[in-house]
Amino acid sequence: MANNNSCRKNIYEIYKTMEYGPVLDSASLGEAWLKGRKFGPFIDGSWIQESGGGKEIHNPCTGHHIATVVNSSQGDVDRAVASSATAFLSWKQLSGYDRAKYLYSLARHLQKNVSLLVQVESLNRGVQTSDPREFDVPAAVRHFYHYAGWAQLIHSDLKGWEPQGVVVGILSSCCPLAMLAWIIAPALAAGNTVCLRPSIKTPLPAMLLAHIAIEAGLPAGVLNMLPGGSDVAQQLILHNDVAHITFSGQTSIGRQIIQATAGCSKKLTMLLSGRTPMLVFDTADTDSASDSILKDAWFNQGQVPWAVTQLLVQESIFKDFAEKLKKRLNKVAIGRAFDKMADIGQPCSSQTVVNVRQAITKAVEKGLEVFQVKVPDHLSQDLFFPPTLVFGGQLESNQVVGEDTIAPVVTVTPFRTTKEAIALANNTRYGVAASVWTENAALALEVAAHLEVACLYMIAVGMKRS
Repeated sequence: MANNNSCRKNIYEIYKTMEYGPVLDSASLGEAWLKGRKFGPFIDGSWIQESGGGKEIHNPCTGHHIATVVNSSQGDVDRAVASSATAFLSWKQLSGYDRAKYLYSLARHLQKNVSLLVQVESLNRGVQTSDPREFDVPAAVRHFYHYAGWAQLIHSDLKGWEPQGVVVGILSSCCPLAMLAWIIAPALAAGNTVCLRPSIKTPLPAMLLAHIAIEAGLPAGVLNMLPGGSDVAQQLILHNDVAHITFSGQTSIGRQIIQATAGCSKKLTMLLSGRTPMLVFDTADTDSASDSILKDAWFNQGQVPWAVTQLLVQESIFKDFAEKLKKRLNKVAIGRAFDKMADIGQPCSSQTVVNVRQAITKAVEKGLEVFQVKVPDHLSQDLFFPPTLVFGGQLESNQVVGEDTIAPVVTVTPFRTTKEAIALANNTRYGVAASVWTENAALALEVAAHLEVACLYMIAVGMKRS
């Protein structure tokens, strides 16, 4: 009888508020695979069983313990690099066709494990399941397929080219699964071997990738995994047998890597954090532009280099566009990673929440308008920070959060002329990407010619989710 009363009460509340409750996606595959696991380094095709307690990994949305990971030791680093160096001698001798067979096999096995990859990614990083399902996992699969094809052409298209040796990949805690493929696939296709150091905070997708590599038949030593913190990263960076270092993460850490390797023969490839500006002119389709903001500012928690953090809007449409943006943001649903009804899930570290709240308070004191969506009561107020828009002021005065801080905050600044818009967009230490919104082709080409960025999107942001 108590259950019936409870049901009637729930139905009554639903009709009273007309709000849907959480509809949860399944996490059973990921939880079953992770249950009771204690991950150590993955070296020479096998897992190293380390003694000691290790670091507990928690679901950022719920705080529940999901796995344990043991930090790699100096001995593990030496063994992993030695394993990669030994494997390199035979791996580089394979023809491009033979290397392609292994990459094709790895891509096919990733496809077989899409659901598991999605769930482990969401459990560890707290991102909405739709993000890895629609983008990260398909992108990883496509990269391995693409570079499998490229491996067969390298000797004919780049005659005389030789692989470098052991490639080290250093990933920060905010790197999505797709970035693993961006580092591993081209390196293996070119005949190099890889030692990857995933972040100690979010190592589980990398651990799963190593598990899948075993199933795919990848030769031992070609891919090694060393979970750990900055000490492990430094040991890898300074190792004499490492030829190339790739890093994705904060700019401040990138500078430290450059300084540490100065004077060495090691090559560097870096994808650093940044602030992607989106320029909206009065000739733009404002409906499409405002919809794009909701998808591209908070996609993957904003933890991708092309996530929009600065919105520059022409003054003549600023007020109307701001109101349109508020109305759209008010309709989004905030929820946990496996909530199908949620549009945005923004779990932050508790310290980040404290820091951003203090910054928002200062913004209000400066006279800037702050618009926020309410976090539902059933979510942790210490972990979920609401999507926030900061309107008005000069570009310098409304930089609410630091450029290396990942938080759900977008600044919205007006501009008058095309020249001013270009100057504002270029007024940054970064230049990863920018997005231009206008239906005037001549204006778009003019702006494109003057923006100092590596990648420019026209009436779009980021890579196509297809």
